[in-house]
Amino acid sequence: MSAEFRRKCRRCGKVWHSLCSREEQLVANSKAGFCGFCFDLLDSNEHKAAVEIREGQRNSAHSELFRLHQCPECSSTSYDQEVLED
Repeated sequence: MSAEFRRKCRRCGKVWHSLCSREEQLVANSKAGFCGFCFDLLDSNEHKAAVEIREGQRNSAHSELFRLHQCPECSSTSYDQEVLED
């Protein structure tokens, strides 16, 4: 069974859900992408393509996390949150 976040927008009252495991995966991908990005910068002549790929992955993870933390109705990032366990 999966735990999920239940978020309620403080501005419009919209309720939305997000899987905890999905957000954990995005955070891990973001951190791994950033660490790899730093290492690739040390040897950027040989790994320019790898740098671009990692930067794209990191940006994608950040964008997805931001979207999950934003109200789908009014785009507010002010919400109350609780974790629901199945």
